[in-house]
Amino acid sequence: MMDSSLWEGYQWDTSVWDRLKTCGKPIALYGMGLGAEKILQTFEIYGVHPSAVFASDGFVRGHSFHGFPVLDYETLCEKFSDCVVVISFASQRPEVLEQMKRVSERFETVAPDVPVAGEILFTPELIKSRRPEWEAAYSLLADNWSRFVFREVLQFKLTGRIEHLFRCESPRRDIWELLSLREDEFLVDMGAYTGDTIKEFLEQAKFQCRKILALEPDSRSFRKLSLYAQSLREEYGIDIRCENVGAWNRQEQLMFQRQAGRNSTLAQFAAPGLEHRKVKEIPVGMDSLDHLLQQESLSPTLLKLDVEGAEQEALQGSRETILRCRPKIILSAYHRSDDLFRLPLYLHSLNPDYRFYLRHHPYVPAWETNFYVV
Repeated sequence: MMDSSLWEGYQWDTSVWDRLKTCGKPIALYGMGLGAEKILQTFEIYGVHPSAVFASDGFVRGHSFHGFPVLDYETLCEKFSDCVVVISFASQRPEVLEQMKRVSERFETVAPDVPVAGEILFTPELIKSRRPEWEAAYSLLADNWSRFVFREVLQFKLTGRIEHLFRCESPRRDIWELLSLREDEFLVDMGAYTGDTIKEFLEQAKFQCRKILALEPDSRSFRKLSLYAQSLREEYGIDIRCENVGAWNRQEQLMFQRQAGRNSTLAQFAAPGLEHRKVKEIPVGMDSLDHLLQQESLSPTLLKLDVEGAEQEALQGSRETILRCRPKIILSAYHRSDDLFRLPLYLHSLNPDYRFYLRHHPYVPAWETNFYVV
């Protein structure tokens, strides 16, 4: 059933890009990494021209970015009595989020949503052209807080105004109540990184679980994951299997673009036009969960998918497992501009009995916005 209450009391006709183009104020870019590159690329499309670049004090070392000297915040305040600050990096660190809030008290501040994967920007056109799907996804949400989060995240993605994210935050510890962990869980962690979710899961499950299967395509992260898994086997006797593959819908080899930390992704999902960054590409093996579980006697009870834009393909590759085992699912919903409707609608088509909860955990931009499916 459609639910048109999604649109009540919100403005949906102007994007952050339109605001920046017509604001009539100097525009100061806050940050100078990959996010800043993507934002500058979008500025060119909309005819937006920045006036300055600044960074947090610890990152200012007299260098420049795209021809702008990188200022510290104090110098920015001396240079401009009024401007629009454009946050162009991602962080979940409490002290950085507090700094963002302080900047927003001094200047108009936005954090434009640029997709981690794919080229589709979040615009009023995306809202209007896919309105039935937005409404269908909204109608699947199981509680009022999920509906509030959905609306606030959409407003953030459209306007870039960070207060929408701060209003709908919730701590990560709350999710484990939604998932109702038992002592015999079998976790499949797709996009395991170095084991951070596994560690959090085990702390909540009090290190009692049947099995863990962890998939990680990045070889450097996989080495750290393997060492962590070995320590769990030795100290707690946990049955844990690690595979150096990416979650996908079939077996094949693809090119992987290795970047710092969590930013690594499949080359086909990387933002176009940033070839000058000369990021190293390496071949990686990809596989479906259904194939990886063919020789497995146990049935997974919990799937986690955080695979940098490949969530749809990873779900397709988990189709038989989902139909057979009906596992609980932790599903990232922020890598692509249409993930918030595309992913829950696909899962609902597999299991109409699933209940969908949406939570946003402290992060700017809207990273760590996840569906919890039970």
